[in-house]
Amino acid sequence: PTPSISCVSTPDPIALGPAPEPKEPKARTSPTPSGRATTVPPSHMSQQPPKEYYNALVQAVDESEQGNSKSSGASTKHSTHELAERSYLQLQMEEIQEQREELVRVRDMWLKEQQVHRKALEDERSRADHEILQQREELAKERRRFAAEMELQRQELVKERSQCQSDILAQRKMMEEHRRKCEARYGTMGMGVERPLLTAFGGAGPAHPVLLSPYFLRIDHEGPKFEALLQTTTDSADATLLIDPSDDAAMSVTTQQVMRDQIRNAQNDENMPREWANFHSASKREVLAQHVMDYLAQEFVSNGGAFNHENTAEVAEKLLELCEQLKQTLADPVLLRLTSPMYVMGDVHGNFEDLLYFMRNLVQFGHLQYTSCKFLFLGDYVDRGDWSLEVVAYVFAMKLLSPHSVFLLRGNHELHEVNGDVDNYGDTSFKSKCMELLGDELGEDVWVAVNFVFQHLPLAAVVDERVFCVHGGIPRYRGGPDNRMALLSDPEFPRFNSVMSQPTDNEERARFREMALDLVWSDPALAEEEPTLDQWGFGPNVGRDSEDILIYGEKAIDQFLREHKFDVIIRAHEAKQAGVRLCKGGRVL
Repeated sequence: PTPSISCVSTPDPIALGPAPEPKEPKARTSPTPSGRATTVPPSHMSQQPPKEYYNALVQAVDESEQGNSKSSGASTKHSTHELAERSYLQLQMEEIQEQREELVRVRDMWLKEQQVHRKALEDERSRADHEILQQREELAKERRRFAAEMELQRQELVKERSQCQSDILAQRKMMEEHRRKCEARYGTMGMGVERPLLTAFGGAGPAHPVLLSPYFLRIDHEGPKFEALLQTTTDSADATLLIDPSDDAAMSVTTQQVMRDQIRNAQNDENMPREWANFHSASKREVLAQHVMDYLAQEFVSNGGAFNHENTAEVAEKLLELCEQLKQTLADPVLLRLTSPMYVMGDVHGNFEDLLYFMRNLVQFGHLQYTSCKFLFLGDYVDRGDWSLEVVAYVFAMKLLSPHSVFLLRGNHELHEVNGDVDNYGDTSFKSKCMELLGDELGEDVWVAVNFVFQHLPLAAVVDERVFCVHGGIPRYRGGPDNRMALLSDPEFPRFNSVMSQPTDNEERARFREMALDLVWSDPALAEEEPTLDQWGFGPNVGRDSEDILIYGEKAIDQFLREHKFDVIIRAHEAKQAGVRLCKGGRVL
């Protein structure tokens, strides 16, 4: 009978992983009817298919029993074939069993490896969780320590601020006492003074001492006064003023109320001729500007030298309207060419108290239209002071009210990267003041609008073709034809948002940007820095934050004044204790 064969299903080799190399199976013996063993080669050693292998096995058995096969007959031959078939099947079953055992062994080994790997991963995860927990604890400790340090610094700053306020009050008392003494000795002459001054010059020789704030320089059109100034002052002069005390009086006075009534009546007239449109538009601008100036002055005085805006939305609206009106009237070139008489004012930096004081003492009849002198501001209207927003509104209103007698130059604090530097200037930065007073949304709108106007302000001014006025300094020179003033007079001179060098600029635009940088940022060199300057008198400004900013010395000043026939340079950008100081042999004020 044919023996039963049980099929064994083998595991999936992919699930079990890579199988080890199989062992070399041993040769097996198959019994024969004669009782002798016949060696049967392993299946993998035979290259014959199963049927041929079976026939070969039968032939081998037949040959081994050849001696007895003749007598046994056909029945013996049939038994031999049956025995060979049974041996073959038994051999196949043994091989299948061995393969099964091998697969089971490989599976067990793979499971053990997986357990070891899983345990290693769990250990690694536990270690990482422990490290993260430690880091969190360290960060929490560091945060608490930092908060404690910040609180200590805040308390120290509060104490320092209180001390500064006390010192300022004491200084104000001393200055007020000094002012009263000066008035008692010399008389006021229509102007107050808060600091000691030297002699002013006028006419053919020295005039009597006059009292004028050292923050202002009066430029007169008469040349001998400049010559007398330069001949009699030295580098050690701390404050020298040039003034003609006999200013021309206003020709006529029209009350503000009458003027406003005329403007209002014209605006309400529907039959107004078209050719009057520009006049009435200008009148509307004047009303807006005068309203802003009157409001700021009244608010500041009524609150005892401070501002307490009840309607901040209206303040923002007026500021935005001022900026919009100035956008339509910004026609000043990059280089102004002006004539005397002229008042020149340096950095204001949010100091509305000084600004209002000077305007009340220098503006005749309380109105710019009746003032014989022009006003030139050298920049830096914002940052550091408490009232940057109000100062901007006031000087913008001045420019809008009298565009041909008020001129505003651009300083380095009229750059958005400076007046928006909250990290450096903190609560005193212009951007912080906008956000604090007007809120984030309106504050951002006002800050952007004001900086757009700043971007279009002139960079320098020449008075009477002899006085070069600028916020920072003169443009750098590298040899060859000196075309600096020609470039500055170019009507295509770009109005840069940022004056720092940009990799995308072409050669011409890079030169324009470099000139703008020098005009708003550079400083005169100190005496000890002169030997370090290059052959043209320029060198790196180690006192500033950027390597692009330069200083300029005696050689650079001599060459610039001689080449362009200027007498003196008037600049701001650096505070002087007496308000005004002459340096570089009286050539830089």
